[in-house]
Formats: sequence, structure tokens, C-alpha cells
Amino acid sequence: MKRIIALLITLGFAALGLWALAAAFPSDAQVAQESTDKIASYRPVCDHKEMGPRDTCLRFGGNAKSQTYQEMVDQYNQENSPEGLRGRYDTRKWLGVGLLVVGLGGLALVVRSFVRRRTPPPSSPLDGAGGQPVDQVPLEH
Repeated sequence: MKRIIALLITLGFAALGLWALAAAFPSDAQVAQESTDKIASYRPVCDHKEMGPRDTCLRFGGNAKSQTYQEMVDQYNQENSPEGLRGRYDTRKWLGVGLLVVGLGGLALVVRSFVRRRTPPPSSPLDGAGGQPVDQVPLEH
């Protein structure tokens, strides 16, 4: 049962790796369309409220920085430009390769555990009768 569960888990890793790799190679037209769609539908939000062009989002705390409406739009547009999206797809490629390698490596180990090789025990010098070494078995005349 443990082997079956291990087999299913490794097949899952391999499948996730294949899916991530398949999704990581879009055409230039697909990336441009995705970029256009994301940028067109973006509305900056601050404190769960949609901002207007003259608004400023004030943030407090550790590395928090306040941003105007236009700064937020510019940052989002840069991150979701075709070049910015290409960087995300490069990350997906490496994630896919990693998952695929883990899945296939695990699959090889699981399959190896299913196929047990029966090796004969090593031959012993004590193959004679009564536990005597073969070359010292008394000869009967």
C-alpha cells in the first residue's frame, strides 16, 4: 500500500511538472493579449476601496510606502507588460523542470522498489556434507 501511495505522489509531481512546462511556453501573441487584458481591467485599490486619479494611498509600518494612483498604475503596468510577464513564464519553466525531475526521479525509485531482484545467496565454501569444505570431504573407496 505504501508503494502505491508513493507511486501516486510521484506521478502527481511528474504531472504537475508537465503541466507547468506546457503552460510556460505561450506565443508572443498570447503574452501580448494577456498583458493587454490585465492592464485594461486593473483598478488600483487602497484599504479595500477603489482609488480615483487624484487619490493617494497612505501605508504605515515596516517597508510600507505610500503611492499615488498614477504610481500604482505605472507599477502594475510595468509588472504586467509583455516583458514583465515573460519573466514570470521563465520562473514557471524552472518550476516545471524541477517538479518534472522530482517526479521522474521518484517514479524511478518507486518502480525500482516494485521490481525486486532475487539474487541467489553467495556460494559458500562449505557446500560439502556435514559442513566440511568441498575439497576436504573424505573420499569413500
